[in-house]
Amino acid sequence: RIKESYEVMRNYGFNVRGCVGSRGEVDERFIPTIRKYYDYGSTKNNHAGSYDGGFAIPYLTFANNPYRLWRYSMQLSTLEQMKNAVDTGIENNGLVIFYGHAISTNDDNFTMSNFEALLSYIDTKVSALECTVKTPYEAVKDYYTIRYDDIIN
Repeated sequence: RIKESYEVMRNYGFNVRGCVGSRGEVDERFIPTIRKYYDYGSTKNNHAGSYDGGFAIPYLTFANNPYRLWRYSMQLSTLEQMKNAVDTGIENNGLVIFYGHAISTNDDNFTMSNFEALLSYIDTKVSALECTVKTPYEAVKDYYTIRYDDIIN
C-alpha cells in the first residue's frame, strides 16, 4: 500500500516527499519501503500536551532517524503547551513539527484563536532570529543536511 499510495499521488501530479503513518505510527518492518519512496517519514507516535523531558519531548534532534519522526498535536495541546514546545525546541536546537487536522468545531484545542496566537508567538521568535518556519519537507531536508544513515553507518 505504501508504494501504491505514493504512485497514485504522483500520478495526480502531487510532489509527495514525506509519509505520515496513521496516528503517526508505522511498524518498523515497513520503514525500508517508506525509505524507498519518501524523503522522510512521520512514523512514531505523535506527541502532545505536557512532557517530562523524557520520551515525550516535543522536538526532534539530529539523532532522530528522519524516517522515524513524530509530530506535535495542536488538537491535544493547550496554547501554553504549544508555546512551550516552541521554546523548548529553540533552546535545544530542535525541530518541532506541528500538525492539526482541521480547525476545531468541538472542544479540542485547535481553535482559530489558538492557531492565530501560536502563529503570532512563532512570528515573534522568527523576527528575533531565534527560529525559522518551513514546510515539513524543507525543515527536514535542511535539518538533516547530512543523512542520518551517513552518520550512523
